Amino acid sequence: MYLLTRIISEDRERYSLVLNQFPSEVNVGHISADTLWKLFSADLKEHLE
Repeated sequence: MYLLTRIISEDRERYSLVLNQFPSEVNVGHISADTLWKLFSADLKEHLE
């Protein structure tokens, strides 16, 4: 869990400056968490089958 939160935090730090030029609805933390969760669940589903 620590690794996932660290990755989300790093994504927010790196990409927020670039994405700040877009509307304020863009939340890098949410995008990163959503993407990581989708990839994690796909991997988990594949390994459980």
